[in-house]
Formats: sequence, structure tokens, C-alpha cells
Amino acid sequence: MMKPHTFLSSTCYDLSTEREVLADHLRQLGHEPILSDSVKFPVTSGMHSHAACLEQVKRSNYFVLIIGGRRGGTAVHSEKSITNEEYNRAVKLRLPIYTFVKKEVRDAKPFYAKNPTADMSFVVDDKRIFDFIDQVAGASEDNWVKTFSTIAEVKEALTAQFAYNALLWSEEFVKSRSPGAKPVAPEGLAPLPGSFPLIEAEHTKDDAPELTKGIHKLHTLLGRLLTDNPGTYDEKVKLLWVIARHGDFDPGSGRWSMKEAAFKDKTWGTSRGNRVFQQVEPYGIRGEYDIHSDPDGRQTTYVYLRFSDRTDISLPLALNQYVKDLIKHYGPDRGLEMFRQADMTVYARV
Repeated sequence: MMKPHTFLSSTCYDLSTEREVLADHLRQLGHEPILSDSVKFPVTSGMHSHAACLEQVKRSNYFVLIIGGRRGGTAVHSEKSITNEEYNRAVKLRLPIYTFVKKEVRDAKPFYAKNPTADMSFVVDDKRIFDFIDQVAGASEDNWVKTFSTIAEVKEALTAQFAYNALLWSEEFVKSRSPGAKPVAPEGLAPLPGSFPLIEAEHTKDDAPELTKGIHKLHTLLGRLLTDNPGTYDEKVKLLWVIARHGDFDPGSGRWSMKEAAFKDKTWGTSRGNRVFQQVEPYGIRGEYDIHSDPDGRQTTYVYLRFSDRTDISLPLALNQYVKDLIKHYGPDRGLEMFRQADMTVYARV
């Protein structure tokens, strides 16, 4: 009988009991658990043990990640732990990922965030475990991180999750068999209006052509951001919306600036923010953090965002104006919804 393969990723020695209990539970659910410390773990001849683990992630259908107080060994091909590299491989393969963190580790994380130089050996053997948790929680997909005190809680969560997966599959299967059923097309962008009377009414004859040109370019840009990698679209759109709504815009340079503390409050911390900056860079958008000191020596970190082509000011002007017009005419909630779809019918208003 064919069974789904579920890779159980964690450090082995400190979580051996938990791994054994979960393996038995997965078998009861009809899964084939894949554990690197099992005598049944398949290894290709001549392959390093770390490479063998990554190879089995590739052959799995689900990925269960358990994070405790030990970091584990460093992978031979990187500076990250082998558990971290197993997770990275699962993300790359877009496997369904279910993450569980021991309660004492999760509870210690806020203290570490406020006291990064403190001795945390009472709960973790390596502070990079906290960074790993941030990486998982900050992912674009499958970023639910559940806390557990007992392995029974993990068993209950997995039972509910796999039952829900079966329900989703059943619903889609029934839909596919319904008469006249058609594949559901992914949500796309709204078509660009044929004319922009609002721009002509509210802007001078000198400014209107430049803004109209920028609106066309912005619609094209949002379309590229959506179609190239739909999984990260929400993050990229959120970046543009937040910086245009809350940042200080310099029309001369086409650059936005925003205090890092305010940016973090509206979006993400530095680590995830840098990852989103990397996502938008191929589209000619550059984001960065920079530290400034005042005359008294006090330092403040700022976020800056601009378009790479500094000779064309029409695109940043259009983005800044578009967000302001959406909020003015529809409010922030409805405005963001329209922004996500590049719905520019606001400019078709008379």
C-alpha cells in the first residue's frame, strides 16, 4: 500500500523519545515516518550522512520540524545546522511544513531578544536556535510555529492537520468531478482603465503626463511581481504599500525614508526585512537599512527604498501618489485591497 512519507526533522539525542513516539503515531495515521536515526533510514552508497538526509527530504511528502534546546551538528556544506538545512530543503521543495517548538525555548525567546548578550545556556546550547525560530516564523509560507509542552500536544496537532488535509483533498476531488467543472484561475490584476480623468482634473498639464506614464509602469511592475513568484507577492506588495503610506518621500530623489522602529512596527524585523529587499531587487527596487548619528552621538536606524533607475522619476511619483489617492477615496483597508490587485479605477473617476 502506498503511504505518504513524512520526514521528521530534529536533533536526535535530546529528542529521541519524542521522535520515537511521533514515529509510532505517524504510522497509526497511515504515514511512513522518515527518521535519520532509524535503522530503516535509506542511505545511498558513498553519500555523506548529511547529504543522505537532504536526499530523503526530497523524497518526502510532508515535513515535521521539532525545535528543542539543542542546535545539533553543523552541515558539512554550510555554516547552518543540518536540521536548518533540512528545513531549507523542504522550503525549496515547497513541502507542507509543520513546526513545533518546546515551550521553554519559545518562552525564553523574548528575553533573549531584549538581552542578546545574556547567558541562555539554561535553555539552549546555542543562541542561533532563536534565529532559526525567527527564520521559520518569518517565512512566506508554512510559518505557523506551535508551542508544545508534551509530545501528546504534537500528536493531537498532527492528527487534526492531516485530517484537515484529507478534507481539503476530498473537496477538491469532488469539485473536479462536478459537471462542467473548470480549473480556478489564480487571482490576477485588474485591467488598466482606458483613461485617467481624475489625474487630469487634479494635476497640472505639466504633471499629469508624467504621473500617467508612471501609473502605466506601476501597473506593469505589480503584474510582474505577481506572475514571477506568486508565493511572495503579499510581502512585496506590503513593502511598497507601507513605505509609500508611512515613509517620507523626497520627490527630487524619488526615495522614501522611514525610521526602522516604525517600519518594524508596520512590517518585519531586520532579518526578514532584508529578505524582502532581496525579493524585490530583481525588479529594480532597492531597500536598505542605514544608521545615522545626530550631533550628540545618538544613533537611529532608518529604512530607505528607491527604484534603481534614478533617471526616471515617474514610477516613484506614481507609487507615492497612487497610495495616497487610494487612502483618500477608499480608506486604508479597501485601498490596500485595491492596491494588491493594481485596481486603478480610482483614476477613472470624474
